[in-house]
Amino acid sequence: DGEHDGALVFERFTVGGGFRLAEGERREERFSVTLPWETPVTELHGQPLGVVLGVRTEVSVAGAKDKGDLDPLTVGPLP
Repeated sequence: DGEHDGALVFERFTVGGGFRLAEGERREERFSVTLPWETPVTELHGQPLGVVLGVRTEVSVAGAKDKGDLDPLTVGPLP
């Protein structure tokens, strides 16, 4: 039917650079991304439309098995 499940990458960005954290140290990197106008709408009037989008963040950590995280992204229509 022309539908499929899978991952599609819109864009990749590098945020920050190499650094070391001491045990128990926390670090926060703030960033923003402007979405292209072609980004699909995922929600209309508070109801999900079945399109799932997310922002995946990855951190390179020596010896770590899970280096990434996927946070859901909700996109509503323009007024």
